[in-house]
Amino acid sequence: MDRIKKQRAPVRAGITKTIKELEVELAKTEQDKDALEIKMRKLRRLMVEVKGLDQNMKDALLDGEAEEEEYATELESIEEYKDRIEEISHKVGKVFSPSSPSSSCGTANSEHGRSRNFKLPKIQLQKFCGDMKDWLGWWSQFTKIDEDDQLHPSDKFQYLLQSMVQGSRARGLVESFPMTAENYLKAIAALKERFGKEKFLQQVYVRELLRLVITTAKSNESVVLSKLYDDIETQLRALESLGIKAEQSTQFLFPMESCLPEKILLTWQRSPLRKQDGSQLNPKKNELDYLMEFLREEMEGEQTRKSVRAGFEITTKVKENKNNQRQVKAHQKQSEDVPTVAGLMNVSSVKSLTMQVQNVSRLRR
Repeated sequence: MDRIKKQRAPVRAGITKTIKELEVELAKTEQDKDALEIKMRKLRRLMVEVKGLDQNMKDALLDGEAEEEEYATELESIEEYKDRIEEISHKVGKVFSPSSPSSSCGTANSEHGRSRNFKLPKIQLQKFCGDMKDWLGWWSQFTKIDEDDQLHPSDKFQYLLQSMVQGSRARGLVESFPMTAENYLKAIAALKERFGKEKFLQQVYVRELLRLVITTAKSNESVVLSKLYDDIETQLRALESLGIKAEQSTQFLFPMESCLPEKILLTWQRSPLRKQDGSQLNPKKNELDYLMEFLREEMEGEQTRKSVRAGFEITTKVKENKNNQRQVKAHQKQSEDVPTVAGLMNVSSVKSLTMQVQNVSRLRR
């Protein structure tokens, strides 16, 4: 934490100095727009840098289980710098014309928006119920609201409450804070403390991965390789986003091998990928990376075989239908050529009638 403070201190000092220089330039009767532009670029660069350091500091405080008051003080300090940057940016933006590249990023966004000739669908606000497996997805979306400097904290609090599932643990935690702007940051800190700690999330996803392995290994049903690959990939990506390094992830290799179908396992043991050494590659690869690469190739091969078989089955069915039609027609023709009892009776009746007519004619002569 002290290291982050040492990194951030000169960046904040640079922000303060740049803001003062901009204020001096703005106080002049005739402002130098080139000087303002250069200093604004510097300020934007420093703003991006300090934003990353601020996030690191917040994470360090949460991981270190800091007191709520200490965390709130840190957030107030961050907001103070944001307000100063926003204020000076607004003043500089008024000096330039709206079409100038120095204007606020909102203008640039609006110009970009006008160039779009289609309307995007509205994004539904994802709701969080308190299940830690849903935290990453929910926070990834809500962080856009949390970091929006144009929204007042009281409005953010309303959005936060709306994004909680009614009657859930998470909703109860948020509702325990009075709905004031000052309590918004406290509610966010409490949610992160309860549901967003990395070490707890890592444990959740490790258990999910092991549960998947055990369930698959015990199952008597045939394993669908594509589904198994997708399930494993999901858990590994979640662990990766939580900071599980490549060296740590190799501990899952042997449990994952045990859940593979016997035929796939034998193929993997003979695969050249199993003997690859990726330590010299850039980026480096470990045994787990090669196992996932092998499973992906097997999955793609299985899908290719299915598509080929499906095409062959269609061709075979067409040929079978044509053969069946020929057989039906041949049978019908054969049936027409074979004399039936009714047919024989009709022929006999005609012959008898003809003989009777001939006899009558002879008698008249």
